Amino acid sequence: MDQKVLGLALASLAVFSLAFIVCAADTALADENDGDDPGSPIDYLRGYVFEIPPQQDRVPIQGLAVTTWFAVGESYEKYETTVTDDNGLFRVKYDPSVKYMSFDLDEYTVKGWCSELVKTGDSDMYEISLKSESESGGVHDLFDNSGYTAIVSRTIGTIFGTVATEKGNGIVPLSGADVTITSSSTILTTTTDDTGYFFFSCPSGTTYELSISASGFDGLTVDNIEPSQSAYNYRLTEKDHIIIFGLDLTHTLELFGLLILVLIAIITIYFVKRPSTADSIAVINDLPVVKIEEEEEESRSDE
Repeated sequence: MDQKVLGLALASLAVFSLAFIVCAADTALADENDGDDPGSPIDYLRGYVFEIPPQQDRVPIQGLAVTTWFAVGESYEKYETTVTDDNGLFRVKYDPSVKYMSFDLDEYTVKGWCSELVKTGDSDMYEISLKSESESGGVHDLFDNSGYTAIVSRTIGTIFGTVATEKGNGIVPLSGADVTITSSSTILTTTTDDTGYFFFSCPSGTTYELSISASGFDGLTVDNIEPSQSAYNYRLTEKDHIIIFGLDLTHTLELFGLLILVLIAIITIYFVKRPSTADSIAVINDLPVVKIEEEEEESRSDE
C-alpha cells in the first residue's frame, strides 16, 4: 500500500515538473520577443507614402499630412494629424472608434492605397479596414506586400479664358495683355493672343491668384482661382484720360518733362557761356581790355 502511494506521488511530481518546464519555456519565448504583448490593442498606425513622378520609380514624399477621422453621422471629426518624414514614413494615433484616413498635400492626389484602406465614393476619405484590432506592441504596420500605405502623384489641370474690353456698344478682345497665376509654390505668366485668349497648364489641387494687366487699362486681380474645365472670362476697364493740348495726360506730362529739360539746358548753357563785362565794355573773347589814355586821345585830336 505504501509503495502505491509513493508511486502516485512520484507520478504527480513528474507531471508537475513537466508543466513547470513548459510554462518556463513559454516565458522565455515571450522574453525573446522583446516583451511585446501579442494581444495588446492598436495604439498607432505606421506606414509609408510615396510619390510617382513622371517617368520615374516611386520615391518617398515628405511633408504630406496624414489624418485619422471619427465618423459623426454624415460628417467627419478629426482625431489626429501627422506628416511624413523624408523617408515618407508616418505614425499616427489610432483607436477602434477611428474609421477613416486622409492624405493631403497641395497639388497632389492619391493614385493607389493598401488593401486595408477602402476608398469612400468620390471623397478624399479612405475607410480603415484592419484585419485585426490587436497588434504586438500596439503599433500596426498599415501596408501590405507592396510596401506602401498610399501612392500619390502631382496632378495637372488647366486655367484658361479670355480678356476683353468694352468699346462703344461692343466687346473687343485685348491682345498682348499680361496674365499671371500665383500659388504658394508656383508662378506662371502668359500673354493673350489676338483673340484675347490665355491658357495655363498648371498643378491642380490648390488655388491661385490670377492677375491681368494691359497698357492703358486698369489692372484686375482675382483670388481663389482653381484649375477647371470651364473658361474664365474677364473685361478690363480703360483708364480715364484727361486731354490737354490735344494730348492725353500721359503724353502731356511727357511733353512738359521734355520742355523742362530743354529749359534747364538753355539756362545752363547761358550761365556757362555768357559774356563778362569790364567797365561796361563787353568782353567777347579772351583778349585783355585795352584802356586808351586821355593824353593819347588829346594828341590825336590836336593833329
